[in-house]
Amino acid sequence: MIQSQLTLPKVSYTVEWKKLPDDFHLPDEPVENIYHPLLASALREILELAGFITSSMLFDWIATMGLYLGVWYGTKAEIICYWLRWWDESGTLLPWGVERVEQSLQEGVQQGIMQEKLAMINRLLIRRIGGITPDVQSRINGLSATALDELSEALLDFTDMTDLVNWIEQY
Repeated sequence: MIQSQLTLPKVSYTVEWKKLPDDFHLPDEPVENIYHPLLASALREILELAGFITSSMLFDWIATMGLYLGVWYGTKAEIICYWLRWWDESGTLLPWGVERVEQSLQEGVQQGIMQEKLAMINRLLIRRIGGITPDVQSRINGLSATALDELSEALLDFTDMTDLVNWIEQY
């Protein structure tokens, strides 16, 4: 049996940033393709195969900011590849601006749904049992979306405020 072992040379790399000439013109327009997915993918693949990075590896900890810079695989601008992303100290991925907008829109939609549920339940309760005391209204306003759904069905059997209060206390 013949064993062979591949020995990789140890190489140290030095990155130099040379000063641009004084007459070098930087364009004011943004770069047309800021993603460079093919080049980035090729570089990432080479570094990953060589064992320099893994898809879950965090590159650097920036202590003064409390942030990690790392590699994340996912979709941005309809491009699926590895991206550099920021994490906080607890390991929470920090959202990009577009993700924050999407989260805000989703939260707004959920708030709108909750407001509509509350408005409908209030109208039905007033019609079914009459006025609602501020204390009971406050307790209704604190219910979850699921509880409001259940209340919307249960209130059809209510005959007075006592039924509502009992239902809230049991919930």
